[in-house]
Amino acid sequence: HGRLVLSEYQTAGRGRRGASWMAPPGSGLCMSLAWRFTNPNEAMGSLSLVIGLAVRRALLSLGAVGIKVKWPNDIYIDEGSGPAKIAGILIELRSELAGPSMVVIGLGLNLHLNPEVRRQIDQNVADLSSVCEDMPSRNETVSAICREVIRDLEQFSVSGFKHFIDEWREADFLYGRKIKLHIHNEALVGDVLGVDENGLLIMNVAGDMKTLFAGHVELLDT
Repeated sequence: HGRLVLSEYQTAGRGRRGASWMAPPGSGLCMSLAWRFTNPNEAMGSLSLVIGLAVRRALLSLGAVGIKVKWPNDIYIDEGSGPAKIAGILIELRSELAGPSMVVIGLGLNLHLNPEVRRQIDQNVADLSSVCEDMPSRNETVSAICREVIRDLEQFSVSGFKHFIDEWREADFLYGRKIKLHIHNEALVGDVLGVDENGLLIMNVAGDMKTLFAGHVELLDT
């Protein structure tokens, strides 16, 4: 519980749905934090949103600008040349029936991406050095993130996601955007209306309001 692991670089970084995460030496922050919930609440599925808010808050405190959180697990920059991913979150959970849950919170944050690395990534990406006038050290960045994450984990264990809903509305990258949400073999197209008090995505799909637990988001209006 509470153990933090930092890696200088990754050779086989992994994201959601088996996607790769590239982190050559010196290019990013690779960290995993173990956390034990003695009495997990019904909103555990929203934990990645809470971690996203904590990371956003930390980056803003370090001088970053334009930081938003993209449901369910990404941090985006929404300025300049268009939306670009700066960080990804991966939550892995192991729980006992009616007992405690152990989660491992993985975070990959781009710090300095050179042109060669950018060419190898199949989406628009950003790094912290491009959104901070005074680039913080890696130690400062880790410290700021851990401070916010641990505080939010303690709050989440008491109140679930409800405590964070107002902050989410301010940070929500997807609100008002048209997306295609891929769920297994189905794809839903609609406008995002935010999330509910359990962190579930609310979409208007051809006039039908849907509340969705998970899925892969494809932006249609960038």
